Amino acid sequence: MFRTVCAWILGRVGYLLYTLVVLVVCLWLLFPGSTARELFVRALNAAVPQLEWRVQTIAFELPDALRLSGVEGREAGGGEPLLRLDSLTLRPDLAALMRQRRLQAAWQAELAGGTVHGRLQLPRPGAELRIEGTLQGVRLDDLAILERRLQRGLQGTAAADFTATVRRSPLALTGLSATARLENGRIDLRQPVLGHGFVPFSRVGVSLLLKGERLALTDGTVDSNLFAGTFAGDLRLRPDPAASLITLTGSLQPRSEFFSAAGLSSAVLTEIRTRLRDRPLPFRVSGALGDPGVHFEEFSLLFDALSKEARTP
Repeated sequence: MFRTVCAWILGRVGYLLYTLVVLVVCLWLLFPGSTARELFVRALNAAVPQLEWRVQTIAFELPDALRLSGVEGREAGGGEPLLRLDSLTLRPDLAALMRQRRLQAAWQAELAGGTVHGRLQLPRPGAELRIEGTLQGVRLDDLAILERRLQRGLQGTAAADFTATVRRSPLALTGLSATARLENGRIDLRQPVLGHGFVPFSRVGVSLLLKGERLALTDGTVDSNLFAGTFAGDLRLRPDPAASLITLTGSLQPRSEFFSAAGLSSAVLTEIRTRLRDRPLPFRVSGALGDPGVHFEEFSLLFDALSKEARTP
């Protein structure tokens, strides 16, 4: 779920960074800060029109950097910021622009207690923008846009290494290759599973590859006090992340806490435990990302019976 929103954000951030670098080159030390800030706000609103943007301050830092502070995006009508960058620093490579007519720059953003930094490059006019970056220490619960787009609570710390390509017109993320890691968090469930209203995790790792509207997820691993597991699958991306279609399959090695929340000791639970002694628990997640279904394959009937017992007073 987090990954779909990242793809949505990255497509818009890529164009945003491109726009900002162009403005840096054009406005370098030519306009007062208030005028430059107004121009940047216009660029932000054009790049990501789903949000209303504000920039608190903008300053040129000699010899070659532009720093924006307090960059906030809100839904129309105001309210709390859905996305806030404490700072965004752009450092254009003016030598490459002069010698090769190639637009490239280093960039760094501070947000949600972490950092994202890397380089962007536009090989030639009209080409797709290439973005390389590393994300470290970003707290998911400080990104209100995730909960709003995914329609569920999500906590933890994110890290990733990625390379992306962004088309300017019409604006779209055309390519993404990444390895992502989430640590020490939880994801809330719409419907409890065996009495668990959320799934805690100590670590989740996955590789991502975007081709067209398909985001492939491979080499997925998850470690939790409830289970250890592996998974793979894909996301069929939609403009609304919650409407994206997810298909994941994998297997779990349940730990004792997995069955303890329901407080059950029935014959059904005994049957499940017996059948899982020498094999993992297969699972499948499918449906709309905002409210997918979870199935335990050939164990589904047993888990349905166990869930009914858990709901019975």
